[in-house]
Amino acid sequence: MKMKVKKVIDRKIERCYHECPHFGLEGGPSPTMICNHPYWNDKGAYAGCIISHPECDEGFPPTCPLYAENGIEPPKVEKKKSNSDYLKEGEEKLPFEEQMNLILTRRLDEFIIKEHKIE
Repeated sequence: MKMKVKKVIDRKIERCYHECPHFGLEGGPSPTMICNHPYWNDKGAYAGCIISHPECDEGFPPTCPLYAENGIEPPKVEKKKSNSDYLKEGEEKLPFEEQMNLILTRRLDEFIIKEHKIE
């Protein structure tokens, strides 16, 4: 005989990663972190693939449905530059060492300008 069980747990959590009851892992051998919140049920394949590091380690992904459920405005997501953002058109065809030299030089210049407020 099969019976349905409705489990309701009201608890406070500080982060998504392995604390949220909706946190899940799917696939393998390196499983993908997935949000199994019912909000994603009718959204289609991969809709719940919102979990990524470091957001889930330190808190919750910006698109987490728990924000709306708790009446909390999600934090603004600051886009971080990737190494490819420091390369100009055509430079991605350079040898790896030359690309890295350009990237490191440009990142260092940007850091110095920002830290020392150089115009």
